[in-house]
Amino acid sequence: MNNEHFKISAYLKNIIGKELITDEFVAVFELVKNSFDANAENVQVIFENQDNPALAKLIILDNGKGMNYQELKEKWLFVAYSAKKDGSEFDDYRNKINTKRHFAGAKGVGRFSCDRLGSFLNLITIKDNTSSKIENLIVNWEEFEKDAKEEFIDVNVKHQVLESINYNLKHGTILEITGLREVWDRNRILKLKKSLVKLVNPNQENDTNNFSIEIIAKNEKERDEELEEKNTNDFDIVNGIIQNKLFESLQIKTTNINVKISSDGKYIFSELIDRGNLIFKIKEENPFKDIDKKKSLSNINIFLFVLNRSAKNIFHRLMGMESVKYGSVFMYKNGFRIYPFGEQGDDSLKLDIRKQQGYNRFLGTRDLLGRIEINGNNIELQETSSRDGGLIKTIVYDKLLKLFENFVLKRLERYTVEVIRWGDPIKDKNTGEFSPAISAIDVKVKILDDSRNLISKVSEPIQDVVNNEIIGFIKWLTIEPKYIEKIEYDRDFFKIVEEKQDKSTTKTIQIIEQKAEKFDDKDLLKSVKKIKKDFKQIQEAKKEAEKETLQIEKKLEKVSTEKEQITKQNLFLKSVKALEYDDVRDLVHIIGMKSDIISKEIIRIKRKINKGQKISTKELNDFIEDISLANSLINTVTNFATKKNFLKATQDTTQDIVGFIKDYINNIYLKLYRNLEIKFFGDVSIIKHFVPFEITMIIDNLIGNSRKKDIGADKIEFHFITDNNKLIITYRDNGKGLSSAITNPNLIFEEGFTTTNGSGLGLAHIKKTLKRMNGNISVNPSYNKGIEFKIEL
Repeated sequence: MNNEHFKISAYLKNIIGKELITDEFVAVFELVKNSFDANAENVQVIFENQDNPALAKLIILDNGKGMNYQELKEKWLFVAYSAKKDGSEFDDYRNKINTKRHFAGAKGVGRFSCDRLGSFLNLITIKDNTSSKIENLIVNWEEFEKDAKEEFIDVNVKHQVLESINYNLKHGTILEITGLREVWDRNRILKLKKSLVKLVNPNQENDTNNFSIEIIAKNEKERDEELEEKNTNDFDIVNGIIQNKLFESLQIKTTNINVKISSDGKYIFSELIDRGNLIFKIKEENPFKDIDKKKSLSNINIFLFVLNRSAKNIFHRLMGMESVKYGSVFMYKNGFRIYPFGEQGDDSLKLDIRKQQGYNRFLGTRDLLGRIEINGNNIELQETSSRDGGLIKTIVYDKLLKLFENFVLKRLERYTVEVIRWGDPIKDKNTGEFSPAISAIDVKVKILDDSRNLISKVSEPIQDVVNNEIIGFIKWLTIEPKYIEKIEYDRDFFKIVEEKQDKSTTKTIQIIEQKAEKFDDKDLLKSVKKIKKDFKQIQEAKKEAEKETLQIEKKLEKVSTEKEQITKQNLFLKSVKALEYDDVRDLVHIIGMKSDIISKEIIRIKRKINKGQKISTKELNDFIEDISLANSLINTVTNFATKKNFLKATQDTTQDIVGFIKDYINNIYLKLYRNLEIKFFGDVSIIKHFVPFEITMIIDNLIGNSRKKDIGADKIEFHFITDNNKLIITYRDNGKGLSSAITNPNLIFEEGFTTTNGSGLGLAHIKKTLKRMNGNISVNPSYNKGIEFKIEL
């Protein structure tokens, strides 16, 4: 028996390089993380000659420990080997400097991010010792792409020792990347900066406070200086050291929850705070622990903040950007961000999918800002190799999602969304008698003028009942109280929720009045009646104040040019305000491009006719198809411009496609065509990557056909079902259906075939569009109540 070995193609470089790390910002992050792992205190991201693509250069420079020739050969050039993983990276070095850093990466492929950024790499490194040499590696990534049959190890990488360098560096590593794959203009660098701001979490104990990232772009300094004179927001300035401002450092008063699992994994500690006031502290047993420590959830810290309108406005003012553009719930491991958690449009935590199921009951990505911090080794919570694919799906990852949903999100929701019920009276299941909510006896009176006198009249037994009710309500807030071992609360938290209980105060006072009569407490009854009278006056004054406020708001509404649109339901804005300038510009650009296609096609055919050239039937059909398709796209664009302000419709997106279809129809067709009845069947959701315009063009053509006079449909049905990762849509209408004269039903998808007064291109366009999406459409010839199409995605 012979032993054989795998051969490795040079094309492996692509697989672990530019094809694995597809995002240029993530590629920069990986190289910055490598600098951190090399124990650098500073890393500079330098851009040179970005106005000249041929000479443009991206440089990553750090003052870390550097490498000698042996380390270059045995570690850096050893593909998929990670000295961080086997513990040999800093055996001596870490003891020498006594660092407490956890590694940010340990896959052994992050260095191939250089290939994603450019075709050529000039690596310069100096080891941190007295006798070190200036080692230099020169890599031409294109050499690996010439012949797939060439073996990876046979592609040469040049090495030399340099006498000197043009950098003021005692030790560390310099990556000079040229042949850049993107143009790094001011816009792109600013986007990188905004992303780098969120890369490092200074809150985690991983020595990140002793690590700084600086962007240097000489070409942009003059522009920076102009903007600085105008006191422009930091996010508009390119050059400088990047700082991550944690949300709590902004001192925006809002409702937030902090849930922490101890490092030994035994307990979960939770703290709910409302605008600076403690609501409760809880200590409970950790239900996510396991005999196998690797499968236990431990050393996790989660912060979650609710963003009401006021908090969003303050955030915008302080940060210079809308909170929705900043992101939502980020995830960090040992101080470094894990993509794509928190990114705008990302729903890895399924917040928006959940919100769609109960719009007013649940909080979505637009309502929340926060972070999930993973500390220590937590080896079962590892990033995917693609680096922008989140965490590897394991049992522990599932536990993390359950922790977030059940112990963080639901508790915060229950307080912020359902706390308005706290003032409602509670019905005793056994007696049927109504009792005040938590604050009814002790607190509602406390917040009014006569509170001190009244509290002195409350007997001790009633106080005990109130305490029990408070603890009961806190347990109700926690969703899963069976793990609770200890509860702490601030009795003054009743004042915090008072503003949410105004509507129920009258009922509460009535119940106190009834109890005073029941106990025959004349002093208490007298005080309650006085409070009742005072509260009525307060309510009347409040109504007058609200009336005046409403009038002022109406005046402000008329002159405001930046009214915030907050009535977005699921995927569409329900507002009908005019399009913003940027949106109009984008839509006009799209229309212009498609109109240009039509013009060019017409001119091309016209020239042929003028020259007497023969035009084939195929060429004529292609001509008609091209201009018809372009015109169809223009119609769809026009629909968006006139019917709905739906932003970025031409860009691809990843979201619930069923929800998208429902919202598009609900917010356009059902509003414009009152005599058209459209029903949905199948309560499913499925996340797909798609281009909104392609989906809306399919819907427009289907419904447009049904609405034609010679079809006569006024009822339409969409049936949604899922099969594994496939979405099946059944479309039905009550029109005249397929003609019995059509022997081959598939002909209706052929270009030019029509039984109506139409062009015969609509269904052909649908067929082609779905084919591009790896989908299909078919017709059911046996359906006799109209037409039935089956669409598979």
